[in-house]
Amino acid sequence: MIRGILTKIIGSNRFITVFIILSLVLGLYSYYLLPKQESPQVSPPVALINTIYPGASPQEVERLVTRVIESNIRKLSAYDFSESYSKNSVSVVVLQLQNNAPVEKSWNELRRILTDTQRNLPQECLTTQINTNLAETAGIIISISGQHYNPEELAAMAEKFKKRLGQVEGIVRFEIFGDEKKQIVVKIDHTLLAKSGLSLEDLFKILQTQNVVIPPGTIVQEGINTNVRIPGWFNSLDDIENCIIGVSRDGKVKRLKDIASIRWEVEPDRPLTRHNGQSALLLTGYFEPEENIVLVGENVLDELEQLKSEAPHDLLVEQVLFQPDEVNKNIYRFLRNLLEGIILVIIVVLLGMGLKNALVASTAIPLSIMLTFIAMYLLGIRVHEVSIAALIIVLGILVDDAIVMVDAIQVGMDKGLDRMEACLQGLKQAAIPILTATLVIMIAFSPIFVLPGAPGEFLKSLPQIVLIALAASYVVAMLITPAMAYRFFVPGQHRRDEWLRNFFAYLLNESMARKKTAIIFSLLIFSLSVYALTFIGLQFFPSADKDLLYIDINAQAGSTQARTEELVLQVEDILSREGEVLAYTSSVGSGVPKFYITLPFSPQAPDFAQIMLRIRPQRGELFSNNEELASYLQEKLDSHISTGSIKVKLLEKAFPVAPVQVRISGEQLENLSQVADLIKSKLKQIPGSRNVEDDAEKDIQQLIIQADTEKASRLGISNYDIQRQTGLALEGSRASVLRQEGDQYNILLVSDINSRQQLENLSIKSNYSNRSVPLKEIATIEVKPQLSSIKKYDGQNSIKVRSDIRPGYSPVEIEKELKNKLSSVNLLGVSLLYDGEYKQIKDNFGILTRGALFALFLIYLMLVMQFNSFIQPLVIFLTIPLALVGSVLGLLAFRQPLSFMAFIGMVSLTGLVIRNAILLIAFINDARARGLIVEDACKDAVERRFRPIILSAVTATIGLVPLALSGSSLFVPLAIALIFGLLVATLLTMVIIPVVYSLLVREQTEVKV
Repeated sequence: MIRGILTKIIGSNRFITVFIILSLVLGLYSYYLLPKQESPQVSPPVALINTIYPGASPQEVERLVTRVIESNIRKLSAYDFSESYSKNSVSVVVLQLQNNAPVEKSWNELRRILTDTQRNLPQECLTTQINTNLAETAGIIISISGQHYNPEELAAMAEKFKKRLGQVEGIVRFEIFGDEKKQIVVKIDHTLLAKSGLSLEDLFKILQTQNVVIPPGTIVQEGINTNVRIPGWFNSLDDIENCIIGVSRDGKVKRLKDIASIRWEVEPDRPLTRHNGQSALLLTGYFEPEENIVLVGENVLDELEQLKSEAPHDLLVEQVLFQPDEVNKNIYRFLRNLLEGIILVIIVVLLGMGLKNALVASTAIPLSIMLTFIAMYLLGIRVHEVSIAALIIVLGILVDDAIVMVDAIQVGMDKGLDRMEACLQGLKQAAIPILTATLVIMIAFSPIFVLPGAPGEFLKSLPQIVLIALAASYVVAMLITPAMAYRFFVPGQHRRDEWLRNFFAYLLNESMARKKTAIIFSLLIFSLSVYALTFIGLQFFPSADKDLLYIDINAQAGSTQARTEELVLQVEDILSREGEVLAYTSSVGSGVPKFYITLPFSPQAPDFAQIMLRIRPQRGELFSNNEELASYLQEKLDSHISTGSIKVKLLEKAFPVAPVQVRISGEQLENLSQVADLIKSKLKQIPGSRNVEDDAEKDIQQLIIQADTEKASRLGISNYDIQRQTGLALEGSRASVLRQEGDQYNILLVSDINSRQQLENLSIKSNYSNRSVPLKEIATIEVKPQLSSIKKYDGQNSIKVRSDIRPGYSPVEIEKELKNKLSSVNLLGVSLLYDGEYKQIKDNFGILTRGALFALFLIYLMLVMQFNSFIQPLVIFLTIPLALVGSVLGLLAFRQPLSFMAFIGMVSLTGLVIRNAILLIAFINDARARGLIVEDACKDAVERRFRPIILSAVTATIGLVPLALSGSSLFVPLAIALIFGLLVATLLTMVIIPVVYSLLVREQTEVKV
């Protein structure tokens, strides 16, 4: 029955024509529809938990808020660890989930836990806020500036751009960053306040109750319900100024303006943004996640050009970041590599086979790729650098099945079988070995599926596409290749590989004659490759191949925004004179809007700033890569600026950790600080380390108000009265809002106190007795040094010591040397956790290794079933160390690190080399079944399988050449590991496998064909 179906398919012109046309049309259409992006979207399993406790000190925040939250979130089933930061009035807890945790389920559980926890927090705490969307990244950043426009005019124009661009289909929203938000500041004269008999709390309540509208109800008039409305909202500054706050004994009305100044001011917490040294507003755009951002970007550009044509000519509108261009450029580069690979593979097949045979075999490549695009569309796999790289990796393998099938059919025709019979016999002979070999490669790539967390999420499309493409190539080889061979093949195709075939025959004969020498030689080169590993640096993920750098700037702790801005201006002045820097965008008071998915979270603080740099896309004579440019800029900034902390940083492919990082934990802060200083001094002594720093908070001078609770209680004044009224006086609080023309503006109530003496004379009023006394009568005010922030890791006090590394140095070696230096040091009872890049390498390499071992176990079971032998699968497994020899030598020769991607290449390589060994062993067994002795069977198998094995190896490697030459720091090590591993393994497989087989397999062993 199956034979009849295959006969009809092979002989049907219509089936073949329809299959090919539909595959091409649907494949191209699917590719057009597929969402395209630069990199896979990775959402770290991290939550940011913020709680505001107004007026509380860091110690109070830590004891009453942070500690309670930390204790409760440990109940979370997927809890891994947490870090916390307790500052004045603010608690920040960063929660990390376990790898492979059910993220959405865990976030729902976290929200329930925190809702219950809220009841155990101080009543004054605001509702705890949870942010789990830390990966959201701006796809578009536009700068709007102009020397002749004031902030209000710029904001109005930015609002117009925001509304119009936000209406483009495929855009989630546009936001304005850095705009001035106005508020009304009611600044109370503290001396007049004391004379009025009122407190700041009284004024706060008056503003709230005077600015309210309560619907009184309805009345019925002539059978119709009529709403009654009493206007009560503030509508102007005059309404606030004339707000009645009391009546004097002589009947005179007291108004707010009698004891306060009321005026418009800019909210102080807004970031100050500039582009290329000029004050600017930033428009940030966000794409719908399932959209093709290249197509959406074209529509955004059209609308942007229209807006620019309508705007005044002196308004400067510039693209700071436009992700669709980056995506288009990267996809074009990868597609060019793919097309180059296809052309190279077809050329190799043409050189290795006859013209007709080569064309038939090569048809498998475009058909398999089109079928893969269709599957990607149906499964929702997006087009990005990893998915296209997966296609390039599998490119040379796609033609392998077709080559084996073509060779089997051609051999049948050369033996005199008619075309249909040769096709059917070729299918019968090759279907199972090809299936087994294909499954082996699929299993070899499967360990990538078990990678946890962000690395697994980033790379998951790689094995998905490899499996899909291999399945597609198998279908094509089983159906389309025989059908095309039936139409175009003729007996007696000319061999073009006699010289190479003769060379391998000579090597095999010599090795068979000197088996021990061949084995010793193999062991020797394997030992040398293991030794060579010690000269190859380890790396987790490289920095991103982006024309962007960024600079984190931390002014002295407690600095004002104006002081931080002065530091930023110095940095910008240096950058403006650097030819490699094309543009720079700065934000003072917060980070630049997140412009890359792995960009770390930036604090919003007046003493922090960030600058994004766009650099020349092609490194020149001075700098060969971004690392060298970043190192140069760092040294220049260090030599010119001595205040604050300025760090030039690279964008990273993985969520960044410091190359070398030591977390010091314990109870005694003094011991932690001593050990941190010791580790920093040791790190600075190690060549290659730079930017050595810790995150220990320095003491800052603070005014400590120590209330005399007994005396205050006798006067009817509670701790709440003292804390609330001093908080209102110094920090202020939003008392109400002003509504104008559809907008709302905060009304901030604050006092004019700006000295210690004025604070001591602040009038504190009892909410119970209405009695008022100066603060100094019920409290002492002292200046004391205190920590500005309390940092903890998993509930323990913690300090992190970090170090960057200079180009050419390994973080692994630096960490090892640091451990040696600390091995004999008294650490004062604190614990050390090394969680830099080396920890990520060990964790992820270990997981991948365990997955690879399990994959090899499955492959072994499959081979035992196929060959009915325990020994023959072990012979096949000898190709694995042979492949590793080539990978190590390739990485060493091209000075590439053993990165995580290179390691993935070496793990995946096992399937490719085992595939060829399977085909070789299968034909050795076939020859023995025909009566040949073992040695003759080995030689016969090499003779018969030479062409498909060599072609398979060469096509697989040649397809990777464009990727190896692409310059991608992520994929070049992988491509080199695959290319050299496969070439060396193929060379040795054709010689060593027959030698070992002849040594281990006895003549009388039963052969399963």
